[in-house]
Amino acid sequence: MHLISKKDKTIFYHIPKNGGHTICPMFQELKWGEIKRYPPVIPTPTLKEYHLITIVRDPYERFFSGWKSIMMSRRESHLITPEYFQMNFDKIHDKTHIDMTQTQHLGGAYPYLNKVYRFENFKLAYDEINKKYNCGFCSYEEHPVKNKSVSVNLEDFLTNKVIDYINTKFDKDFKNFNYDKRRC
Repeated sequence: MHLISKKDKTIFYHIPKNGGHTICPMFQELKWGEIKRYPPVIPTPTLKEYHLITIVRDPYERFFSGWKSIMMSRRESHLITPEYFQMNFDKIHDKTHIDMTQTQHLGGAYPYLNKVYRFENFKLAYDEINKKYNCGFCSYEEHPVKNKSVSVNLEDFLTNKVIDYINTKFDKDFKNFNYDKRRC
């Protein structure tokens, strides 16, 4: 879901697995409208008139977070193990939204982004957005809902095959958002 405020001349691009379920309610509370088309097709002159913001995430972390989320929604969190992931990797990666790059989620907006927050600094993004748009939410430190994902060590899940796949599939994200690729 992407949200737009014609009054504030701002569009928030929500890229899945980048904290949007925490940020979007702030904008919805302000009655920002939802952009129904996905990815949104907004004419370039309009994009130039708006302040475009998003949150991006390290492609390895984002991919893995998406897989864990799918497993939890299937009530299969007990299968979030390196062995299961590696055994089923070929069936996992090409059937979900996590296989779509962050650049693809932005549609044609990437060149016009005004503010790109990094998920690694989510607290800063949350507090800055809250203050800038006068959302009236509590600070991130006081926020009652924190990520309830299964906590695991990503390094245990990364094989050369997985690293190579992510490096290739998300090449544009590494370049566009200045993340470092791992070596196999």
